[in-house]
Amino acid sequence: MTRTKALYSFLALMAGTSLFTVPAAAQKTGNWIALDTAPAGTPADIKLDKAASNPTYTALDIYIHGFYVETKQGPDGSYSKVTVPGMGTISQTGAPSLPAARLQFAIVTSSDVLKLAVNKPDSIKRYTNINVWPQPISETDEGTGSPEVFKKDTAIYGSKGPWPASTVAPSSRLASKLGSIKGLSTEVYPMQWDPSSRVFQVAGHTRLEFSHPGTAARQNPITKERYTLAQKTFINWSVVGAYSPANIVFYEGDFLCNDTVPLGAPV
Repeated sequence: MTRTKALYSFLALMAGTSLFTVPAAAQKTGNWIALDTAPAGTPADIKLDKAASNPTYTALDIYIHGFYVETKQGPDGSYSKVTVPGMGTISQTGAPSLPAARLQFAIVTSSDVLKLAVNKPDSIKRYTNINVWPQPISETDEGTGSPEVFKKDTAIYGSKGPWPASTVAPSSRLASKLGSIKGLSTEVYPMQWDPSSRVFQVAGHTRLEFSHPGTAARQNPITKERYTLAQKTFINWSVVGAYSPANIVFYEGDFLCNDTVPLGAPV
């Protein structure tokens, strides 16, 4: 087995959950605040609308079934740490530690940016007197290790109006995501908080549609391991994956053979 094959085999094994989410098992802390009738701890759902998507356009829905609230003490008072199973958090040290959905899109056109076409949050609920926990400096395991360190961005905590100001971040620049697979990414913030009023707002459902225009083109063949990893990495892979056929994995030294078939075809 070559080093390249071993690497992608390892990555495929590690990809038991989508790379744009965080395992729910790591987030069961605090009191559960239900937004619907789903059981406590139900992960958020990020669902591709395949019928409304194509190689130049991606439509999806984000559903939040509830969230955990944990009371934490800071040097200047009490805070509420909010987590949503299936989501990470905004990783800006000192900023309010609010949930974030990180989405990655495989791009098979000439587009180098995601254009937000539709952003429709609904099923909105608001909660008052919430003081959101700031994102700390993370603990480390290097050497003897160090605990997390409280850090608060006083400019944000002294501001007025919802934070983040936008519920969808600008997209990244086009880059290689998995070897030859080009991709774009963005973050979605279904929760906002006003530091001045301490009003916390949650969108139970958000409809999002993104344009990535251009002419779809066939991409270089990829290994089956990378194809499997791409399925778990890119929200739109079921729509664009046909443009990146999977190789029959014959290895000769560091080279692939030229025989390719679509994934799932008889060999």
